[in-house]
Amino acid sequence: MSKATVSLTDVERFIKQHPDEDTGDMFAVGSFAKSVYMNATTAHLRKCEPNDAPKAELTKWGLTADEWSAQMKAVARARAHDAKLDVVQRGAGRV
Repeated sequence: MSKATVSLTDVERFIKQHPDEDTGDMFAVGSFAKSVYMNATTAHLRKCEPNDAPKAELTKWGLTADEWSAQMKAVARARAHDAKLDVVQRGAGRV
């Protein structure tokens, strides 16, 4: 398991520079963020403050509550962009 991180600022910068690209490849394979990106529900992504961090996830991934929160926020933003991008690519909207 990797502790590689991507910040919310990194995600925002990527989206600004590449508005028509999916953000999924930003997260390292084997990292907490990639696992969340691939598996978390939208409801799970809404709970991303440090006090929301499940102790089991902190232990499993070797994260502090603040690190967990930062990764959750970055993934939530990335997934929101990608959902919107999916709608655009299907011809139902625009970025």
